[in-house]
Amino acid sequence: MRWNRNNFSDNINNTSGFGIRPFFRFYPYNGDNFKLFFSSGAGLIYFADNFPKPSGFFGDMRKGTRFNGCPKYGIGAEFKIYNSFMLAVGIWHVHFSNGNYYGSERNPGHDSNGFSIGLTYFPSNIR
Repeated sequence: MRWNRNNFSDNINNTSGFGIRPFFRFYPYNGDNFKLFFSSGAGLIYFADNFPKPSGFFGDMRKGTRFNGCPKYGIGAEFKIYNSFMLAVGIWHVHFSNGNYYGSERNPGHDSNGFSIGLTYFPSNIR
């Protein structure tokens, strides 16, 4: 289970969201100093403003909602950098949509690709 925070800022959208996403990870390679993984999960997110806002692209004026579902999947790696610390990097695809809860006129959806970088600490060298 992971808490997540997303920020969007472009010519049309400027909002942040906070949510929760259960996920699973599959490690095809799981060494002491390097780990390769595939990860996938789906959860819920609440934005400060309706997301996404209408783009007007090809006449699309549908409005998003504050409450959305958020599936995410990707590939990543973990590298041992010092005793109990691992550096994690990944590339991801994430989708936001209200699942047509308010009707198709309120369900534009949004897809993004991105990357992450993080540091993991394992107390007492437990991994």
